[in-house]
Amino acid sequence: MTQQTPALPETHLHELSSEPRQAQMTTTPETPTPETLSAEQPVSSIIVRAPRSPWWEFFLHFATFGFYTNFWLVVRVKEIKRLSGHPLKPWLWLFVPSLVFVQPFAFPKLDKILCKIEGNADIRHPDNRFNLWLAAVFLVSAFFWLSTEYATPNWLSLVALIFWSGLFSLFSQRLNTIKQQLSHVEFKGKSSGYAFWEWLIVILLTPITFGALIYASISPFMLNEISSLPDQTAYIDPNNHFQLTVHGDGWREVEVGSLSDGTAELELAGSVEDAFFLVFKTSPPITLNDIVDSRIAFIQTQYPDIKCHEERSLVQGQLAVMIHVMCEGQYMRDPVLQTITAFEKGNDTYELFGTLSTPKLTYSALSAEFKQMAKEFQPL
Repeated sequence: MTQQTPALPETHLHELSSEPRQAQMTTTPETPTPETLSAEQPVSSIIVRAPRSPWWEFFLHFATFGFYTNFWLVVRVKEIKRLSGHPLKPWLWLFVPSLVFVQPFAFPKLDKILCKIEGNADIRHPDNRFNLWLAAVFLVSAFFWLSTEYATPNWLSLVALIFWSGLFSLFSQRLNTIKQQLSHVEFKGKSSGYAFWEWLIVILLTPITFGALIYASISPFMLNEISSLPDQTAYIDPNNHFQLTVHGDGWREVEVGSLSDGTAELELAGSVEDAFFLVFKTSPPITLNDIVDSRIAFIQTQYPDIKCHEERSLVQGQLAVMIHVMCEGQYMRDPVLQTITAFEKGNDTYELFGTLSTPKLTYSALSAEFKQMAKEFQPL
């Protein structure tokens, strides 16, 4: 006989059916919403340099002839990387201020990242302002690059350095605005003034840089010009002791003492700052060999790596020895040419000493005519 399982009471069935639901309700955690997460987990702050007035940055760029810009840009790109999360390589930006043809590609990339940050922070920055800034930076960089190849007026270098310092100070102001508008940014350092090493740079180098550029800018205009000497002009000594044929444009006779210590017989200034000829007269007991040997020693003391080549010949139609010395080398990566042409006339010795030191492309254009002038210094 089959035994039937008795039915459970209705109340007991209700308790069994409700227990799993209660257990499920108590063990399943509530899924957090984005709003709950943002409220419970605050965003960690990004530490960046405290915003500093662009004027403080200006003097650092200026005092260091722009070398500070390279290192300053590396630090700023590092901050932009933190603020944007973009995979930038800050150390590569060390070379951007010095590479004029890289700038039109590098800086727009940086501007695009900054525009995205500004858009998220509701900061307005006109697009045309950046385009003007980039064009100005490119032109100033191109000028600095050209000035290493060609001789340029020193006053233009002063103006270019002022513009360069101002342009990157404006860029600094743009970064300051971004930092001040972001809520998850924590500042370190001073908002004004300098660190100790920065004070040293500004106090020591600013007057030196400014003074050197001002002096270099006005010194060409301080020469007391006596007369201009066009190309192919034959300069004749008033006492009929020597003559010198001019080759090239821009030569002029200047007052004695403008380029020497005042002991020269004649001073000629060229078309560029470091191009000139000086004529000296020496009497016994100093001999022709003494003059040439002492001058070569003087040149090699100034430029230890310079190479000198000496030639001797007889003056045409006279029983007199003519000595030509050409010394060529480099100084601070620029070519240097110094010449000595000397001869005896009566009891006296006359020496033409010439100096040409310019960037290499200007040197290539001027050196041939300069050497020709040195060789055509002759007695009358």
